[in-house]
Amino acid sequence: MTYKKKISELFLIKGGSPQVRIKVSKNTDARNYFFYDQNHLLQDISQSEIEDSAVEKTIKTEDTVEVAEENDLIISLISATSAKVSVQHQGYLISQNYVKLVPIDENIIDENYVIYLLNESHLVKKQLARQLQGSNFVKVTIAILKNLEIPMIPIEKQRQIGKWYMKTNRLNTLRQRVEMNQKRLADELIERGIINATL
Repeated sequence: MTYKKKISELFLIKGGSPQVRIKVSKNTDARNYFFYDQNHLLQDISQSEIEDSAVEKTIKTEDTVEVAEENDLIISLISATSAKVSVQHQGYLISQNYVKLVPIDENIIDENYVIYLLNESHLVKKQLARQLQGSNFVKVTIAILKNLEIPMIPIEKQRQIGKWYMKTNRLNTLRQRVEMNQKRLADELIERGIINATL
């Protein structure tokens, strides 16, 4: 029989930096930070460099702030989705809408398995829906996150599931990219055919 453990028993939870408390600095030596946002999280979930024309939000500060490091496990409290931070988002500022999960013991829990559960598992989604029932806010709180129960299976099985999930996400992204390129090429060929036919 599978037993469960709360996230708070498996991970240290580090909250992001509250944006309103970060003091903007005009000092030229102050560090300029990009804010980690939902687009970055989606890129990290799909393990891709999505071409995004959106202007990235930045802040210049001398304050000590929470930043993302490569392979950090990040959870969005707004979308209740998670990803491992890619190298392209290393050093980005983590706001109060995100938390980092740091495993207490990597021999007990696999981070990729937890990412799979948070993003795909109906068991976890049901727990979240129950916790948020009657709430005016859709945002997940750290208190709710701490109490989420993770089905505990042998670590080797966790690693297999986590590895499979990450690989599947990567393959899906590559497949979508190929399909987009094929459509773009087909559209160009059709356009050329129309132009040539009218000449």
